[in-house]
Amino acid sequence: MACGPVGETLLPVCTAEREGGMLILHHPDGGFRRLQVQGAAISAADGAEAASVTRAAQATEVTIGGMRYRLAGKGATAGQ
Repeated sequence: MACGPVGETLLPVCTAEREGGMLILHHPDGGFRRLQVQGAAISAADGAEAASVTRAAQATEVTIGGMRYRLAGKGATAGQ
């Protein structure tokens, strides 16, 4: 999965795992973000930072806490 700081080139260095309605995005430095997935809605699972979700060609981009993630597939929307 491609990820990187906002404003920089996305590189395929992050990984994702799905546990039920939770999507966990892992950074190469050991950090991670947890997202709640309900149908097509994606929202931050914890913390005070909201997730911003946009559609790109054949992908969904999630921005949270200064990081941007490109997930395969499209159609997701920002959750509440």
